[in-house]
Amino acid sequence: SAESVLRAARIGVVGTADSDSEAEQVLDRVRTNPEGCARWLVLGWIGTHPDAKAAVLSRAWQIEEACRSGGLPALTLRCAPLVGAQSPLWRHLAHTRPGAAAYRPFQRVVEEDVVRLTREVATGAPPHDGWFEVAGPEIMTLAELAEHARRHASGNDAGEWEPDPDVLRELPLVEPEIWMRAFGIDATSVTHAASRWAA
Repeated sequence: SAESVLRAARIGVVGTADSDSEAEQVLDRVRTNPEGCARWLVLGWIGTHPDAKAAVLSRAWQIEEACRSGGLPALTLRCAPLVGAQSPLWRHLAHTRPGAAAYRPFQRVVEEDVVRLTREVATGAPPHDGWFEVAGPEIMTLAELAEHARRHASGNDAGEWEPDPDVLRELPLVEPEIWMRAFGIDATSVTHAASRWAA
């Protein structure tokens, strides 16, 4: 698995924090590096910024900065909301109305592409540091994505908001060509993938 390859390569994976206390635990791990990691892979959301209104985004900035300033190579992947056949957001949109953020345009990234990207990083593919905003090429509203989910999602699992609606309201539009060119990956179209998920 990608996780075992990451461990074998001594790549420490760091994610977002849902609370200040959780953020402190992550920051302490980065400072002390008890696992003896050789470099960091930082996973977060696009929209990460020190002045973000959503606390999870401003905490993510603190975590990114700690990894960047710690003396080890740090590769940061800021991801758009993940969608896939079993992703929480996809399943949630199939069973709920998007609410206030329904008509705000935003980008997503197909879960399979992020798994592939993580595997590329785990096997040593460069770059090993810097930051990239990982999103698919399509721009659509949450309402349009929900319509696709209602047509193609299967099962009765109600899923959940991932990320939180506060984060969804702050998502910027980004240039996906940058990360695709850097890692040699062509992002999958959600529109094309959705019919496959329903099969």
